[in-house]
Amino acid sequence: SAEKLEVRFAPSSHAYDGRYANNGWMMECPDPITKLTWDNAIQISPTLAKELESAQGIQIFPAKKPMNKDSAFFEGAKGTLQTNKANFRRGKEEAVVVELTVNGVTIEAPIHVVPGLANYTVVLPLGLGRKVVGRVGQGVGFDAYAVRTSSSLGCALGASIKLTEKTFHLANTQEHWSMEGRALVRENTAAAYTKTPDFVNKIGVESHAPSNYAKDDGKSLQEKSVNQYRGNSAYEHPAFSKPLPNVKVWEGNEDKFPVPQQWGMAIDLNSCTGCTACVVACQSENNVPIVGKDQVLRGREMHWMRIDRYFSAEKYDQTEVPDDVQVSFMGMMCQHCENAPCEQVCPVNATVHDSQGLNTMAYNRCVGTRYCANNCPYKVRRFNFLDWNKRQIGEFYKGPLGPVDEPELEKMNANPNVTVRMRGVMEKCTFCTQRIESAKIEQKRLAGASDDIRIPDGNIKVACQQACPTDAITFGDISDADSEVSQMKASERNYSVLGYLNARPRTTYLARLRNPNPEMPDAYEKPYAYAQYDERYGHGSHGDHGAGHDDHGAGHDSHAVPAHDDHSAHGHDDHGHDHSSH
Repeated sequence: SAEKLEVRFAPSSHAYDGRYANNGWMMECPDPITKLTWDNAIQISPTLAKELESAQGIQIFPAKKPMNKDSAFFEGAKGTLQTNKANFRRGKEEAVVVELTVNGVTIEAPIHVVPGLANYTVVLPLGLGRKVVGRVGQGVGFDAYAVRTSSSLGCALGASIKLTEKTFHLANTQEHWSMEGRALVRENTAAAYTKTPDFVNKIGVESHAPSNYAKDDGKSLQEKSVNQYRGNSAYEHPAFSKPLPNVKVWEGNEDKFPVPQQWGMAIDLNSCTGCTACVVACQSENNVPIVGKDQVLRGREMHWMRIDRYFSAEKYDQTEVPDDVQVSFMGMMCQHCENAPCEQVCPVNATVHDSQGLNTMAYNRCVGTRYCANNCPYKVRRFNFLDWNKRQIGEFYKGPLGPVDEPELEKMNANPNVTVRMRGVMEKCTFCTQRIESAKIEQKRLAGASDDIRIPDGNIKVACQQACPTDAITFGDISDADSEVSQMKASERNYSVLGYLNARPRTTYLARLRNPNPEMPDAYEKPYAYAQYDERYGHGSHGDHGAGHDDHGAGHDSHAVPAHDDHSAHGHDDHGHDHSSH
């Protein structure tokens, strides 16, 4: 009951049992479920939160703000936005501080509501709140060991919670938890997949929209990757299969032109567990800076890759935060779009496309307009608001007037093959271009006088792929039909996120399959995410209409609702705003 709670002690995703409390990469990596950084919080269920709120009269959930049911907005949106599970003010989660009493010992800590927890069980993450630790872990989080005894190492019974009037800012990197019925993470059951293996083509906008490639829709992935067919685009791209018209050296020798390899990625959502190993691997490989809690609160985290976590409920009730949920994870980084929206708005050509299909960054051209970040539908671009790598800690806001602090020991922490970015510059995932270039140099060395300069499949592993414990990420040459990534993209489960925008991302996803036991009382016909899409947008399966638009991963995403869908793949708030007025 709410008066006699069960307490579960669990290692923190940031510090484990405390041994990593001084590791900045771990502190800033969001927890896979709570999405919190630089803190731990007492995790409670929505049911317990509602009972505490009702009994003690202190608000935990945000006030309900139903949309006007008589408005055109409501009709267009087909419902209200899902109630959030925390109060946010200008991007900062305002968590209620509580007094938790266990075995006569009381601690104070903020609470965080987590759908899916048992109703009267609270979770205390261990390892933070250390008093004697290095400068990174000093004063981070609360110490849960204070209420843990040798007789209750794993759990304790009879705990109680008292809400206080105090609040605490938690650095949460994902404000909204619901897909709002949109088909971002596509799921089905194994049984349904055997009957309709191409189900990903039959949901979302693409299921009833013209193909992005128009008359060239039937071409193979390999042909599309090197020829860059115009399709329904507003303008034509130069084909990678031919030399550029302004390079005269190939005139009369077009047949000798070496067609560049085309790089792409596939992420299998069946295999992804949301562990975030890829996030830290990317940070290590690409010299991504640690910015600290204050800057994360302002939406300035710098991770090139993030793991979006969504909850889906059996009953789609936008007015309540559900208890029984299914969790979906999606790794999101720069998609390296062939029709990249960011490239079209950069006034100085700082972000451009190369002949290998990469969306590249020229850091010394960037003047920091941030137009590209505004125009990115995936919200994966990161801006260096401050000089993280050069200035003394605590002196960032002085900019070029701040004292320089570049210890030689810390310089050795950086990857020498990757540029260290400066203040005022935009950055993002590069598909580990330094590894691609290194492999090209090595292959040319091995080739000698021969023309065997194509990199064999499997020679390049990007950092996130290398770190993934379940091999969910595949990277390689999509112009080679026999490459592993091409075979992954040939799967009927392959789709693009927000593909209806005709951005043509080089990164595609393989839909997740769940396998419920039909004999169990909680067996379901459709995964909750798929059922919510069906319920909210009322189309379900469209038969064969619009199926199979694009074996290059033509995306399949849920309906674009002009009233509230900002085309962001990160719920309804990408937490990428500058809250510098605070």
